[in-house]
Amino acid sequence: MPFQETDALLDPSNVEARLYEEQLLNGPISQPPIDIIEPNEVAVEDEDEEDDGEDKDWIVRLNELPWVQKPAPLKMAFGLFVIGVALAIGAPLKQVIMYKLACQSLIKNTPGAQCDPIQVQQLVTNYQMWENIFTPLVLIATTVQVCRMLDIYGRKFFITLFSVCLFCGEFVYYIAVSRASGFPMWWMWLGTIIALCAGGPSGVGALCKAYITDITKPKDRIYFIGLAFVGIEVGQLVGPLISSFIVKLARGSGVPGKNSNIENAIPSLELLPLKISLVMMFVFVFYNYFLLAESRSPVLRSKSRSASIALAAMGPTQNRKFALRHQIVAVFRPLKILFYPEEFKTRDNKDHFTRDRTIVILLAFGESMCIVLAIVENIFSPQYGIYKYHWDSVTLSYLMFSNGLATTLLMVAVSPILFKRILPSLGFKVNDQAIDGIDTLVIVLTTLIFALCLIGQSFAPNTLSFLGFSVAQQVYNLCAATLTAAIAKYFPSSKIGELYGAVSLAQSVTTLIIPALFSQLFSYGVRHGIPQLPFLALTIPSVGMAMVGLLMRRLSATPSIRI
Repeated sequence: MPFQETDALLDPSNVEARLYEEQLLNGPISQPPIDIIEPNEVAVEDEDEEDDGEDKDWIVRLNELPWVQKPAPLKMAFGLFVIGVALAIGAPLKQVIMYKLACQSLIKNTPGAQCDPIQVQQLVTNYQMWENIFTPLVLIATTVQVCRMLDIYGRKFFITLFSVCLFCGEFVYYIAVSRASGFPMWWMWLGTIIALCAGGPSGVGALCKAYITDITKPKDRIYFIGLAFVGIEVGQLVGPLISSFIVKLARGSGVPGKNSNIENAIPSLELLPLKISLVMMFVFVFYNYFLLAESRSPVLRSKSRSASIALAAMGPTQNRKFALRHQIVAVFRPLKILFYPEEFKTRDNKDHFTRDRTIVILLAFGESMCIVLAIVENIFSPQYGIYKYHWDSVTLSYLMFSNGLATTLLMVAVSPILFKRILPSLGFKVNDQAIDGIDTLVIVLTTLIFALCLIGQSFAPNTLSFLGFSVAQQVYNLCAATLTAAIAKYFPSSKIGELYGAVSLAQSVTTLIIPALFSQLFSYGVRHGIPQLPFLALTIPSVGMAMVGLLMRRLSATPSIRI
C-alpha cells in the first residue's frame, strides 16, 4: 500500500499525540524539514480537489446529454420569465387594491367619513410594516431548513416546492381581496406566509444562483447569473403590459363588473389580472416538476448526504434543559460559513487566510445589504408615487415595464460587452480564485450611481423624471450579480448550496429590521411633509457599500494574495 494512503488512514489524534511525545523526549523541533500540516487542513484540501474534479467532470457529462434532459441557464431563465410574468401581472394592481381596501375600511368603520390621504397612507404603511416584520421571521425559519437540505436533495425539489407554496399563497390572497368588505389584512398576511413557506423570493434567488453555479465555469458565472435573472426582468416587461391592457379594457367596457360581495370596492373585472397571475403560477409549477432538470451532480449529492449523516452522528446529545437553546442556536448555525471558518484553510491559502476571511465577510455583508436596499427601494417607490403623484395601476405598470426593460438591456447587451470586451481591453483580468479588479470596480461604481439616483428621486418634480432616475438605478443589478459570483470563488463546489442558503438567511435577518424602520421613517415623513425621507436615508448605506468595495480592493491587492 502506498505511503500516502497508509498515512491518510491514521487517526489524526494519534498523529498529534505521537508528535507531542517526540517533542517532550527530544526537545522542540527548531527547524522542521517540512511544514507540519494540520489534519483538517489536508482533509479540506483533498475535499476541495475532489469536488472541483467532480464539478468539471459533471459539466463535461452534461454537454453529452440531449438538451431536453440537461440543466441549462436558459432553462432557469425561462422558468424565471414565467414567474416574472405571473408576479408582474398582479403587482401593480395589488398596490392599488391595498389603498382601495384601506379607504373602504375607513369608510365602513366611520359612518359619513371620507378617505383622508394621510390616514389611508398610514393604514397601508402600518400594514406593510408588520408584514415586513413577520416576513423575515418566516424566511429565517424556512431558509434554515432549505439551506440544510439544498446540497443533499438537489435544487429541483426546492424550486418546485417554492412554486407550489407561491401558488397556494397567492390563491388565498385572491380569495381574501375579492370577498372582503373591509381591509382583510389577516387573510392577506396568511397568503403571504404560505407563499414564503419554501424560502420566498430570497430563497428562490439562492436556489437559482446555486443551480447556475453547478453547471457553469467560474469565468462565465457573472454573465449566466445575470442572464438567468434577466428572465424575470423580461417577465416584468410582459406582465405590466398585460395588466395595463386588461385594466384599460375593463375601464373601456363601461361596466364595472359585479362582485360576489356588493360592499367590496374592487370590481370583478379589475381582479382579472390576479386570475391570470394564478394561471401563470400554475404553469410555473408544471414546468418545474416536469421539464426542469436537476443541476447538482448525483455524486456530490451523495457526498453531502453522507457528510450530513456523519455530522448528525457526531453531534452531542442534548438534554431537555438545553434543547430549546440548542434549537435557537441551530437556526443561525448556517451563518457560520459566511465567517469563513478554519475548515477552509488549506496549504494554498494559509498565508493569506485571514485576509481571505475578511473579504468573504465583506462580500457576504455586501450581498445582504444589496438585496435589502433593493427591497426597501421597491417597497417605497410605488407608495411614494401613489401618495405624491397619484399613480394608478397603469402608471405602476409603466414603472415596472421601464425598470424591466432597462435591466434586460443591461444584462443581455451591456453586461457581455462590458465584462468580455471593454474591461479586459483596459487591462483588467479575471481571477477564478479570488475577487479581482473587475469585481471591485463594478461594486463601487454601481453603488455610487444607485445613491445619486436615490437623491434624484427624492427631488423629482414629476412622474417622468422619477421614472428616469428609476431606470438609471437598474445598473445596481450588476452589483448583485458580481457579489454573487465573487463570493463563490472562495468555496468548494460541495458548499455552494450551503453558501447561498446562508446568504439568503443573512438577508432575511437583515430584512427583519431595516424595512420596518424605513416604514416608520416613511410614516414620519408623510406626517411632516417630507415623504422622500426614506430615499435620502438609503443613500447612506449605498455610499457605505462603495466604501466596502474599496476596502475589498485594498485587501485583495496585497502582495500575499494572487490576483
